[in-house]
Amino acid sequence: VVHTVVENARRLLKDAELLFENERYRSAAALAILSIEESGKACVIRWREEGFISRNIQKDIRHFHFHKQRVLCCFLFSEEILVASEEYYDVPSNIPKIEKKKNEFETEKEYLTYIWQKFVDRDNKDYLEFIAERSAKRAFEYALFVETGTIDSFKQHCFYTDIDENLALHLPFGAPDRDDAEECLSLAKTAVGIPLRSLMLQKMMAAVYEIGPIHGDPKDFAKARYEALRSRGNKPGS
Repeated sequence: VVHTVVENARRLLKDAELLFENERYRSAAALAILSIEESGKACVIRWREEGFISRNIQKDIRHFHFHKQRVLCCFLFSEEILVASEEYYDVPSNIPKIEKKKNEFETEKEYLTYIWQKFVDRDNKDYLEFIAERSAKRAFEYALFVETGTIDSFKQHCFYTDIDENLALHLPFGAPDRDDAEECLSLAKTAVGIPLRSLMLQKMMAAVYEIGPIHGDPKDFAKARYEALRSRGNKPGS
């Protein structure tokens, strides 16, 4: 099943690339985001198959797109934390501190929650400052765009043309352009390879995923979504 979903994600990505080559940037960006969602779906299914998630995953893969979009954030965070942790281990004096901190938690999820919250709070005074300053910055930014509903709004904006109450064309952020499509394609190319990565990385991603959104419910973020799109020049992430 995982391989079938991954193949669909690749199909959408290839279609997006063809559209991009023919300067159909809005459609290219939209299909790239759909590919990201399919890649996320494949990951969630794999986690369920491997036992990293034991609960019912139907709502994650069928009802809410932002859950599937959030998987890429979990990957960016997990990969960057692993790299930063390896750098930290290269400093001999740091090893006892990180092992002591890990031993304070009963589960991997609790430990990862601690790392994530330390980064979010930006109040790091211990060894986590080393990790936070070298990792998760892109993951945190992408999480903001996903969890405020910005990515989904951007996708809808690519597909549809809206009007305001005066029946005038409503394009508050302008038409998605080449740069937007290029960024979406870049994210999709990263996402499509994630479902088949190592079990260690998948386990860490699943643990981060189960921690849940750090910004809250997307439906509560209409204002934040507007500000995010405006401040980023209508870019869904970078």
